[in-house]
Parts: sequence; structure tokens; C-alpha cells
Amino acid sequence: MRRLGKTIGAWVSPPRSRGAPPTADEEAEAFLNALRHGARVDFERVRVVVVEITGEGAPAGLVPALRPRLARPDLPAGLRSLRLLDTGARLRPEHFHVLDDHPNALGHRVIADEILAAMRTSSP
Repeated sequence: MRRLGKTIGAWVSPPRSRGAPPTADEEAEAFLNALRHGARVDFERVRVVVVEITGEGAPAGLVPALRPRLARPDLPAGLRSLRLLDTGARLRPEHFHVLDDHPNALGHRVIADEILAAMRTSSP
């Protein structure tokens, strides 16, 4: 009976296609656009650390796509000094839960240590 209800529900309200997921380049452009136009922050006075936490063995996407964009002369100076962290290089299998790719307590400690180090070494 439950299966029949799901079948009818899918027929009456089929899931909408969202199209292809955005590429890392598209995400990087959207991220910078949101910072430039969506926030009233003086980025020359604020320290911003961008952290990408990837699952076990997954490649980073946003941080590598942002790196070359930060040198663009059309970006405000404060945004060109964003601190980018890809924690994937420091996270090992023991930093993740066994059943999924979410960090466990030890993984969260590694991530927090990296963020603190970046905050201490970058200047606003």
C-alpha cells in the first residue's frame, strides 16, 4: 500500500528537474558576486577565511576555482586577500564517521585548528 501511495504521489507531483549542477567555476563566480554585492562589509577591515571541507577522498572544487580569481584587478583589494583553506589534505580516514563522509570529533578538531591558524596568520 505504501509503495502504491509513493507511485501515485510521483505521478501526480513528479520531481522537477533542476538541470545540471553548477560547475566549480560557476560556484566561485557566484560566491564572489555574493560577497561583492550582498554584504555591506569593508573587506579591508575584516578577515575572511573560506574553508572547503570535502568528504573522504573527494577533490576540492571551490577553493581551487577561487584561487586564480583572487588576483583579478576588478575585485576590491579586501576580497583579493581572502584566505582559502582546503582541509582535504589534512583529513585522513580516521577523521570521518565510518558510515558516511562527515567529519567526526577528531576531524572537527583538525578543521578548527586549521581555521584558527589561518585567522592568526592573516591580517585584516
